[in-house]
Amino acid sequence: MAFVIQGKGVGDNLVFGKAWLLPHFSKLDVKFKSVAPEKLGSELLRFNKAVNFLKSELKELSFDDEKKLTREFRSLLESYRLILDDHVLINGTKEKILHSSCNAEWALVNQLNIICKEFDKIDDPYFRERKQDVEQLVSRLLKTLVNSDDSKRNNDQRHGSHSNKSDNSNENWIVISKDISISEVSYLDKNVIGFATELGSPTSHLAILARSLNIPAILGITKSLNLIRHGENIILDAECGTIIVGADKKILDIYQERKEKKLRFKKQLKKLKNVECITKSGNYISLMANIEQPQETIKAIDQGANGIGLFRSEFLFINKKSMPSENEQFLAYKKVAVDMKGLPVTIRTLDSGADKNIPYLYNTKEQPANPALGLRAVRLCLANTEIFTIQIRAILRSSCFGNIKILLPLISGSNEIIACRKLILNAMTQLDSEKTKYNKEIEIGAMIEVPSAAIAIRSLLPHLDFVSLGTNDLIQYTLAIDRTNSYVSSLYDPEHPAIIELIKNVVEVCNEYNTPLSICGEMAGNIRHTELLLNLGLKCFSMNCNEILLIKEKILNLK
Repeated sequence: MAFVIQGKGVGDNLVFGKAWLLPHFSKLDVKFKSVAPEKLGSELLRFNKAVNFLKSELKELSFDDEKKLTREFRSLLESYRLILDDHVLINGTKEKILHSSCNAEWALVNQLNIICKEFDKIDDPYFRERKQDVEQLVSRLLKTLVNSDDSKRNNDQRHGSHSNKSDNSNENWIVISKDISISEVSYLDKNVIGFATELGSPTSHLAILARSLNIPAILGITKSLNLIRHGENIILDAECGTIIVGADKKILDIYQERKEKKLRFKKQLKKLKNVECITKSGNYISLMANIEQPQETIKAIDQGANGIGLFRSEFLFINKKSMPSENEQFLAYKKVAVDMKGLPVTIRTLDSGADKNIPYLYNTKEQPANPALGLRAVRLCLANTEIFTIQIRAILRSSCFGNIKILLPLISGSNEIIACRKLILNAMTQLDSEKTKYNKEIEIGAMIEVPSAAIAIRSLLPHLDFVSLGTNDLIQYTLAIDRTNSYVSSLYDPEHPAIIELIKNVVEVCNEYNTPLSICGEMAGNIRHTELLLNLGLKCFSMNCNEILLIKEKILNLK
């Protein structure tokens, strides 16, 4: 009898394959073993070899051109290698081996427990996910240690060794595991077409990897994986976040028809790439792309984007040991400007904080009780003007190579805009003295994502050249809902009357002042809200690249 397992989907693909159960090596499987004093040196050597092997594996992966990994994910691999250089984890394990005369596995798990206790003291979702990163690497390291022991080489299946080759090269496989490390996913057999895990979330590094490799995945499975048998035929529906087990011919036919219909629809959408987006009433609608990395311009152009409506620059800062230099940022912004060939490129200044924490920018000993309301985005930049100035200089320098605009995030009042404009003017003065070229007429806008800004929009517009509605945070702050919290996420309502009134007010005032207005965030790329947003008067939408043609098709067919 067929049954469904629910989780959080990554991607929108629908795939059919056999379940491939990848064993998970738990730290609970590790037992203490006494090591004779004369053999402690050999035990340390075994541990060092395992660490170096994993470092080499990660390095090899980061330079594997066939994987076509994004720059963001290559940065992620670098952060994993940094964990393997961590003094507390690595040296602490070595000290435990010597002081306790024990096996490397037990010493490693003991040290992991110490680190996890420190992570548990931090009430921040970003750092909680970093705890999972450490646990995943330790799990991989444990597997390497187990497989380095000749007496245990025949027990690979029981211990969950890194054997990522399918039993039959002609079959399509869907990997099922409690958890899976980034290196394991990256080295999966080419016939692996999807994976599902109990751990992980749509914002985790595992999700980043799935998107990078274009592999559909389901994370955070709610039911036990013991319900699935190795080799069993299953359906993975990433769009709905479900795994269908034991499907009969009738169910398979339904999903196969749905998959074929989806493929036909995507082919039809591609034909709309060069079609102008004009409503039946004759209004031209601009559809732009949200990007996180410079190389995403390729996809934006491929989808027929009218420009970059939101370049989330904070992703240049994430997963690094230190802040990117002015020149690093300049090259990234310049690439986007050049690639877009004169089309508008809106660069949002650093929006760190909340779910996008960047440890080296903060005092990690003083974790805020509520990071979403703390020192983040423009507040952080005004508190640390050096960070802001470096970024502004890089943006200004790149403005000679295309149609670049500056977008200020989390603006709550006109005083913040005035303060930012002063710093931008200072950066311009510096570049003038250095005889460095830049666009002196560069446009400066604000992200309206705080209720106070949406209500008092009239007081902000005299200081702005354009406005962008950031619906994700606007909804969250207006309704007092943490949309990442499963207990209240059902209350997250983009069409709540209060949200509609705020958007309506911003549109009306922007029209009165003749100020260009766009909308970004999940609302802009969701076809359920398209007609409502058009009726409210919005004419510029910015969304993820893969949503552009879908929204265009919706608009072209609205009566």
